[in-house]
Amino acid sequence: MSVAANRAGMRLRDRASIGAIAIKQRVRVSLFVLLTLIVAMLAIGLLASYNLYRSAEDHYVRVVLPLRTTSRDVLFQMEREETGVRGYIITGNRKSLDPYRAGRQGVVADLRKIASLARTNPELNDRLREVRRDVIALHGFYDRLIVFVVDGKAGRERAIAELPSGEALAVRFRHTAVLLQGDTKRIVDRTRHDQRATLQRTLASLSIAGALALAVAIALIVYLPERLRRLYASEEEARRRAEQGANAAQALAHVSDAVFLVDDAGVIRFWNAAGGQLFGISAREAVGRPATAVVPEYAGLVEAARRGDRFAAVRIGGDERWLAPMISTFDGGTVLTVRDATAG
Repeated sequence: MSVAANRAGMRLRDRASIGAIAIKQRVRVSLFVLLTLIVAMLAIGLLASYNLYRSAEDHYVRVVLPLRTTSRDVLFQMEREETGVRGYIITGNRKSLDPYRAGRQGVVADLRKIASLARTNPELNDRLREVRRDVIALHGFYDRLIVFVVDGKAGRERAIAELPSGEALAVRFRHTAVLLQGDTKRIVDRTRHDQRATLQRTLASLSIAGALALAVAIALIVYLPERLRRLYASEEEARRRAEQGANAAQALAHVSDAVFLVDDAGVIRFWNAAGGQLFGISAREAVGRPATAVVPEYAGLVEAARRGDRFAAVRIGGDERWLAPMISTFDGGTVLTVRDATAG
């Protein structure tokens, strides 16, 4: 019986160990999948941030760069107009007005483009109105000079005489155009700075969040499976002990000898069916009560068992009985086994 019980216990422990290892492996696989997902999400977040940055760069290329180029081109086109007008005054050849006409069309187109690109920027719109005002003033001045030249020699002389008076208009325009370029440059610098700052903040946030998530996942992979394995093994061990206790109690219930367990305080903790038949007290009535209150002869039976007496005479329900007591002591109490030997 002892060998069989040991083998059964070993089989139970082996099954518990195998189950704990399986739980540990499943948890580790699950956490590895979680770690993979975290890494994938972090990579997707970084890629999305880079794509947003590239999108902002595309916006920069489509809007900010053309804005800067066009603001420079306004000054160039106005210089073409001035060159064409001066050439016409000197030569009187209408072919000389071709740069003027081309420059005028270019200025109009540039101002229209700047207005479209800068419609969401109030500061730039204010500067654009100043540039338009100066351009209109110069166009009026150039048109008057052209009309003078058309009138003939006297008109050309008058146009030459009035050329210096237009220098103030040209200086004011160039000053305003330079301010427009400065405003555009500030927008360019601010836009690029904001893009880089946004990208850096996003990458930093993702990196911190990803590092924390990875640290948590790695910690879970390292510690959680072993912790769960121990909990599972402990639970299996407790269940095995409970099963063994239940099996032992069931076996003792069918033993013909009276068996009851008494703790160090002298209180009955277990009472089998044979004890109930022998002493006429059920387990429900006996368990939890002092042993001397349930069995008045308890002390005498214990003393006889310790002396090694084979039999002890007691009275149960008015009848004399000869009982064979045996006692076993363990840490926490004693187990008293009593066999009715009266018939023998």
